[in-house]
Amino acid sequence: MGLIVAVNVVTNSVGHNCQIITLARTVEKVFGNPELRDLVFHLCPRPPYSPPPSSYPPPIPNCKSLRHPLDCVVDLDIALLENVCSNNMYMPQPLQYVEFKPSELYRDPDTPSALYLLPSLFNHSCTENASRIFFREVMVIRAKANIHKGEEITVCYTNEPTAFTRNQRLEKYQFRCTCWLCEEDRTDGEEACRRRDELVNRIRDRDHAKTMTDFPLTQAPPVSVKSLESLIQQVSETYTSTHSPVRPVLADIHKHLAYHLSVRAKDNPRLYHQVIAEEIKALEATGLRVIDKSTRGRSRQPRTSLPINTDRGPVGREGESCMAPMLMTALSFTSLDDLVRAERWLRAAWWCEFLEHVSGSTY
Repeated sequence: MGLIVAVNVVTNSVGHNCQIITLARTVEKVFGNPELRDLVFHLCPRPPYSPPPSSYPPPIPNCKSLRHPLDCVVDLDIALLENVCSNNMYMPQPLQYVEFKPSELYRDPDTPSALYLLPSLFNHSCTENASRIFFREVMVIRAKANIHKGEEITVCYTNEPTAFTRNQRLEKYQFRCTCWLCEEDRTDGEEACRRRDELVNRIRDRDHAKTMTDFPLTQAPPVSVKSLESLIQQVSETYTSTHSPVRPVLADIHKHLAYHLSVRAKDNPRLYHQVIAEEIKALEATGLRVIDKSTRGRSRQPRTSLPINTDRGPVGREGESCMAPMLMTALSFTSLDDLVRAERWLRAAWWCEFLEHVSGSTY
């Protein structure tokens, strides 16, 4: 068994095996298909290389004449190719089952292993209007908001909790994000954001955050509801009063709290109302607008109507994480024998699934 070790001279870091292999296979692909050279080399590199041409794709030359397989008919600048790959590779992620149990906060692995041409042209925004999913090696880009003619399509490159940690990840792309969410974080102030990051790291590093997915739904991990309520209060204090309701850090903590309450609700069904309230707070913190927050009494909304506004999906890379709160809300209403509201929230989860993964609009 061999061991591959390489240093990426672009990022000044040790390269992952998948990154090294992707670079090697890109070389093989371009060597064997020289007509692809400009398609790859005209993607955006890092300095000190010159910016790419202003238009894409470039004209594709006809290089399909018979030739000796070991004759390279195009110039392959490996350093430039490594530069392009480092700046444009994606990490394909398989579709996963929706988990009722909250997972570790802000896992954002950085192990890109595939180079896609046209998707590399999408610019970043923390408040993306499109999302990407993978079916094996096939990437699908789906709109998650109404995109008007001439409006730029953007995707989110990172999932860090604040503008300051996000921009640390974005430094390798040589730009500073100026989306409205980052600007709001900067208005809160660097000290407040660092405090927010510290609180996120605190819960992420606790034993219960590392092992939470090892506990069955009927067994509560060793964490107190009061400690999570205190954490919500502390994180809330890091936001200014003018900050928008979009607060992704709070979304995850509300989901953690709802999960622990749901375990206790099996012995005390009255807690299901509190579970629903926490799940709704989690959804609102992702940017979704909940238009029906009622938990008791006769529902005034039609059975087939959704309890959320569907003009756009959640902000950033929060789409899949919104399905679990919707499903948990539907399950909680089922436990309360409120099947009308349960069906409406189940339809909302189905809408979120369609938004992220499926073509069509029937829900």
